[in-house]
Amino acid sequence: VSTLSELAEHNDDSAATANGYCLQLIRNITIFEIGFMKNVLEHAYFFLKEIERGESTIDKFSLCLDSMKEAIANTMNMFDFDLYKKKLQAVGRASPNVANPSQTTRRTTIQANNQDIDTEKLIEHGYSFVDRIMKSIEDRFNNNSRTVVDNIVLFSNPSNYDDNTLMGNDLLTFYCEQMHFQHISTNKDKYQRTDEPILDRMLLKKQLPSFRSLTKKIKGIIEITQHLAKTDLFITSQWFTFYQILSTYPLGVNECERSFSAVTRIKTKLRNRLGTDALETAVKYTMIKPDVTDEDIDYIVTNFYSNPGCAKSRNVRIYIDE
Repeated sequence: VSTLSELAEHNDDSAATANGYCLQLIRNITIFEIGFMKNVLEHAYFFLKEIERGESTIDKFSLCLDSMKEAIANTMNMFDFDLYKKKLQAVGRASPNVANPSQTTRRTTIQANNQDIDTEKLIEHGYSFVDRIMKSIEDRFNNNSRTVVDNIVLFSNPSNYDDNTLMGNDLLTFYCEQMHFQHISTNKDKYQRTDEPILDRMLLKKQLPSFRSLTKKIKGIIEITQHLAKTDLFITSQWFTFYQILSTYPLGVNECERSFSAVTRIKTKLRNRLGTDALETAVKYTMIKPDVTDEDIDYIVTNFYSNPGCAKSRNVRIYIDE
């Protein structure tokens, strides 16, 4: 508003346009909408920052989504009308003191409007905003996507469900069946392939008691996966495979974009001889950023020079100070 005021008072070619924009921005309803949307977008921002964390999974996503919806639905109740009135006064001071067609000044109009604020009307307008936002969220996360999320969230706390519910889950059933793929190329040729089931239903059912015994006090996809990895028992191998799949479900394309960016930074023209294993390790290290101690570094170096073939294949000459 201050910038537009300066342009409006210069009386040059931009003055008329600046006046027009100023007339829109200094309206009470516009200032209310800007403040209201700022509060809404803060909740959306925190939601996005939370799900962008590397350890976030679908079960965390569902909790964050419900939390964000609850916060947005309550935005109107938390709106600060005292701050809103102070903003109106600040805008009134910044608005251009230029006469409009009614021979009054905009600044005078703003000050008059500040004294006559229809709070009830603004609250009603705010709730209509909330309704449209909530409908947009529901359209984006419709019943189909919610069903997929609920299927996954079920396994974040398996102790709350009986054996029939776990074994009858649609997602678990999907990985226990053959997977058929069909691809049509640009020249209209069809390619088909059928893969064997990733999981064995009979083994899953047989291993279920052992799985329950190991995870009865643990909640969360990542936490259960880590615990199964530590125990490394054959009697829960099928469930460990299933939880590895669940823990790698992507929340969006941001992880893929990060991996592409990491590859671009790591495999430069001077490093174009990096093998697949070395490149994969470097990319994972870049993205996950694990805590590496001096002992870890000593182990890596010792392991490297104890295998002369590794150094030779990379044209590296090792000098060891005995």
